[in-house]
Amino acid sequence: MKEENSPQTSARGLRRLLQLLAVYRWHTLGGLLGVVITDLVTLVVPWLTKLLVDRLEARTIQETELLWWGAFILFLGILSFLAKKLWRHLILGASKRIEADLRRQLLDKTMAMTSIRARSTENGKFLSLASNDIPAVGQALAFGIIALFDAVFITTVATGMMFKLSVVLTGWALLPFPILALVMAVAMRLIYRRWDSAQSSLEILTEKTRESLAGIRTLRSYVQSRGDIVSFSEKNHHYLEQMISYVKVDASFNPFILLLAGSSTAVLLKVGGALVVEGKLTVGDLAAFIGYLGLLTWPMIAAGWMLVLLQRGSASIDRLDEILTHEGEPELELPETGLPACLLEVKNLTFSYPGAAKPSLVDWSFACRPGQTIGIVGPVGSGKSTLVRLLLALETIPAQSVFIDGQDLSSLDHRTIRQFFSPVLQEPFLFSDSIANNLRLAHAQATDQQLGEAVVAADLAEDLALFPKGLKTELGERGISLSGGQRQRAALARAWLKPSPILLLDDTLSAVDTLTEQRILSRLRDRGEDRRGLILISHRLSAVMTADEILVTRAGKIVDRGTHRELAGRAGLYQELLRRQAQEDEESELV
Repeated sequence: MKEENSPQTSARGLRRLLQLLAVYRWHTLGGLLGVVITDLVTLVVPWLTKLLVDRLEARTIQETELLWWGAFILFLGILSFLAKKLWRHLILGASKRIEADLRRQLLDKTMAMTSIRARSTENGKFLSLASNDIPAVGQALAFGIIALFDAVFITTVATGMMFKLSVVLTGWALLPFPILALVMAVAMRLIYRRWDSAQSSLEILTEKTRESLAGIRTLRSYVQSRGDIVSFSEKNHHYLEQMISYVKVDASFNPFILLLAGSSTAVLLKVGGALVVEGKLTVGDLAAFIGYLGLLTWPMIAAGWMLVLLQRGSASIDRLDEILTHEGEPELELPETGLPACLLEVKNLTFSYPGAAKPSLVDWSFACRPGQTIGIVGPVGSGKSTLVRLLLALETIPAQSVFIDGQDLSSLDHRTIRQFFSPVLQEPFLFSDSIANNLRLAHAQATDQQLGEAVVAADLAEDLALFPKGLKTELGERGISLSGGQRQRAALARAWLKPSPILLLDDTLSAVDTLTEQRILSRLRDRGEDRRGLILISHRLSAVMTADEILVTRAGKIVDRGTHRELAGRAGLYQELLRRQAQEDEESELV
């Protein structure tokens, strides 16, 4: 359950905001210096007003002096302009750099996230954090912190100057301020809680939007677009309610603050005017007092604005820290020279998914030697893809069950484990980039010759010849501009390029025709000096017939093993699958 929001939770978020700002301490210090200069100029003007009004009232000032005083005030205005430009440039620049850092950290943590953590976190959360929470943190840093510093500085100095002018009048003018402090204390909890609830609701809405866009073809195929719109509208309405709840608190601040400022002004006119009439205060003193009280109106407004920004930023950084502080898998780079051929051994491997009623794999044992091909076949649900997830360390590998050259994989870092395998999964993913750049994901320094060899190995050369730009052809989202078979072969070419000792193909050729499959398998079989091992998972028996050993699986167990000739010659599941596939081929030929 999520920790209950509290002042302590908020304080932790505020400390984190200050820590982020401290990373760019020189930008911050320079910006605060600009704020101080701007505020000092602003605070000097009412006092100058007092001096000029008093001298005008006493008729002791010359017209030429007024010109000089006007020029001096103009100079102060230019100085304030330059100082304000300085602090905005430095502080806003620092906040945007921090936003960029947070986005980079969020992506790094997401990429390094363990599979268990990734399964428990919806994609909509990452999208919401990147598009809403990080900008909220940036606004808190750019304006919230500055508004806080500005408000404290101006309030302190202006109040001191007001006390110097009149202690009695200052006491009356500041009478509404304790009420403001009480309201702010109550509002802190409300703003934090309601903003956090609104952002959580936005996560759900974002995930729903992403899911609907990803499944739009399915929705249209089943004529369910209208029903999906209704579901979206419900989540959208819930988000609207949460945001309105937050806005109700947010929208109350400025009017309330202006009410307090108006109350102070009314008190000032009544009490201050009486003091002037009684001769206890000069007209210049009252004018300066009005000026300083006017300056206090901004800190009161800034207090509400600052409170909103800081509480939003505090809530958002707490939500970000749920991801950023979670320890993920360390980043390691695959050596461009590749790894030497190695022996993969699986010994008595039994595995269950968390919360599963029964194991997905039961007592699996086999070995894949350098240059050897291991075929794995079996009906749906027999554990084939679970084995792939384990070999790629997408699930926790049981101890003393999977070995590379005698070393227990469970003792190795996940990224190190993945260096040993060049995988092609059932649903290959291609990025919205050129075909060449998609292939180079596996080998950034691959030469054009190596790209060409991989394309030939995957039987993709003839298809590329039909594209005017060849390998430079830009793909649509998820490689949508390619057919299913072309996407699979592009993913196979990418895996071929990765300098890893074991190729791991999980039903990779399901979308290609039989002749293309045979050409590809022939190239995989005749790897020449390439001593990589090959684990070939397929629902087509024709794909594994030439394997050195075939594992036949059912219900998470290896129920038979041997070469194609051995398995085809004895009664069992393999012979049954072989007969069933022959019938399907005959039926497809008749059609």
